[in-house]
Amino acid sequence: MRKNNAIVVTDSIREFAAKRAITNGVSNVWAEFGVQDGESARQIQEFLPLDGKFYLYDSFQGNPGHWYANKGPGHRRSNGVPVFEDSRITIIAGWFEDTLTLRDVLGFVHIDCDLYSSTKTVLDRICVVPGTVILFDELWGYGQGPNSEAWKEHEYKALMEWNTPFKFIAKDSQTRALIEIQ
Repeated sequence: MRKNNAIVVTDSIREFAAKRAITNGVSNVWAEFGVQDGESARQIQEFLPLDGKFYLYDSFQGNPGHWYANKGPGHRRSNGVPVFEDSRITIIAGWFEDTLTLRDVLGFVHIDCDLYSSTKTVLDRICVVPGTVILFDELWGYGQGPNSEAWKEHEYKALMEWNTPFKFIAKDSQTRALIEIQ
C-alpha cells in the first residue's frame, strides 16, 4: 500500500530519517547512493550507531546521463573522493551498475541519484525489509517553466515502478521525502 499521510519535517529530514532507522532497529548497515562531496553523508554519520556500517556509493564523475534542463552528463561532479576518518564508513567508487553488490539488509538508505536509471538500479539491487527507511533527495517538486514536472521522470518514477510495498513517512519543504518499507 502506498499511503501518503507524510508529516512535514521542518528541521533536518536526514536526522529524522536516521533516528527513525535507529528506532525501527532493522539493521545498523546503512548506505548512501550519490555522495558527491560527502555533505549529507557527514550529517547522517552523526547518527550512525557505534556498531554500524555506512556504505557510500558514487562515481564521483557526476551524473551519467541527462537529468533535466541543462543538467547533462557530468552535472554534480565532485572535487574528488571525500575523506572520512571513520572505520565504520566504506566508500565504493564507480557506477552503481558496476559496483552495487551489497547483499546486507539495509536499515537506512539515502538515495541522491537524481536520475531515473540510477535510482532504478539502486532500488532493483538493494536488500530491504519491513521497517527499512529510504530517504530520497530529489523525489518531488523541482524544475521550472517547461521543466516544472521534471521530477516525475526520475527518482519519483523509479519509486512508483518499484514493486515493493511502502508508505510515505515524511517530507520536507524542499524536494526530499522519506518512505518506510511495509
